[in-house]
Amino acid sequence: MAARIYCQHWINESFTVTTTGGAAPSCAFTAGVQYLTPDDVIARLNATLGALVTFAIDDTTGLVSVTWGTSPATLTWGNSDLSDYLGFGGNLTHADTVGVQPVDGWWYGKAAGPWGLSRRVDSDDVISNYGRATMVDRVGYYETGKIEIWLHRSIDGTFLDSMAAAYDLAVAWAANPIAIDDGSGTYRPCVLVDSWEFAPQSLDPETVYLELEVITWPAG
Repeated sequence: MAARIYCQHWINESFTVTTTGGAAPSCAFTAGVQYLTPDDVIARLNATLGALVTFAIDDTTGLVSVTWGTSPATLTWGNSDLSDYLGFGGNLTHADTVGVQPVDGWWYGKAAGPWGLSRRVDSDDVISNYGRATMVDRVGYYETGKIEIWLHRSIDGTFLDSMAAAYDLAVAWAANPIAIDDGSGTYRPCVLVDSWEFAPQSLDPETVYLELEVITWPAG
């Protein structure tokens, strides 16, 4: 089944995205807030900046586009982590544009399961690397499982670039919690276990895969 994966974004320090032109609106982000997907970040930006500039993500490419209003304006991110997460190289001037790279951790592929072989572990409480989980029905639990992201070999000589990109994504996933579409458009917060396998050898000469082992816990 199809599975879309994004890195989650955690705000480590408070900052403000500022604009000039128009009514010069600004958008404040607060330290400690988690955004499960880039859609959540974009919704936050558009809620306060939409009269001047709007953001949208193309799920087929992972690229974020920017559309400006009529007044000449600029946008200053206030925090490079956010601009890097959304795939922009720097501050924005008054010109419709598209990010220079996909949002952090973006991948669209095929997943086994969605979770492959998984197991559920009940416990009195659940503590992840990113905080304490809310208990469900007075019992905390977490699940582990595997997903496989499939890449098709390119016949135009760019396959090595595709492998390099897959490694880069795996590094991003290993450094951040991730959100995985369960196939219905609902994202589940996960953390990548400290092991993943990239298999350039595979079932046929045209396919490789990246196997991720993940742990997920109830969000509420």
